[in-house]
Amino acid sequence: MRVGPETGFLTPWLYHSLKAAGLPLSCLEARRARAATTLQRNKTDANDAETRAQLARTGWHWEARVKRFGAHAVRHFVGAHAQLKGVSVDLSNHLRSILRPFGLMAGKGAGHRFAIRVQELLEGWPSLSAIIDPLLAAWQVVRAQIAMLDGRLVSITKGDPTCRLLMTCPGVGVIVATNFVASIESPEHFRHSARSALISG
Repeated sequence: MRVGPETGFLTPWLYHSLKAAGLPLSCLEARRARAATTLQRNKTDANDAETRAQLARTGWHWEARVKRFGAHAVRHFVGAHAQLKGVSVDLSNHLRSILRPFGLMAGKGAGHRFAIRVQELLEGWPSLSAIIDPLLAAWQVVRAQIAMLDGRLVSITKGDPTCRLLMTCPGVGVIVATNFVASIESPEHFRHSARSALISG
């Protein structure tokens, strides 16, 4: 018996759960598996399942390596950081767009100086303060969370010799190093450069 799950969003959980149960696994690379199922005359869910079972049984497939949960956690950590950075930029741009029609220019500054500048501009504008204050408070909370994630990413980098080595390259910082290491995880698994595309998740 062999289980042949396809790569997808639930693959890490499914793969590692089945592996923990002692079942033999071959994780099918989804694009190759899809190419095989499109050749069917009568395409149904049952036929698709039979085709995938045949792929796993015969070995006519590219097997994708499924990363450990730890590597996925680091990648999502970097993704959460990027998401919050985007929210911060959107909020600051929105604050500027609210102030601009009233001739109030917040300038190009960022961080604590930006918050002080906005508060200074609001003096004498109580109607604007009612709009700006909640947005500014949200922006400050997001910035605080970004700073917390920055600290954790630095800690991850300091504890990983590969990350520290990568950061000796010009232009490679904490984000690039941690994301690259989490994506590749184990370079020895890649006998050819083309195989780097077959990473699940």
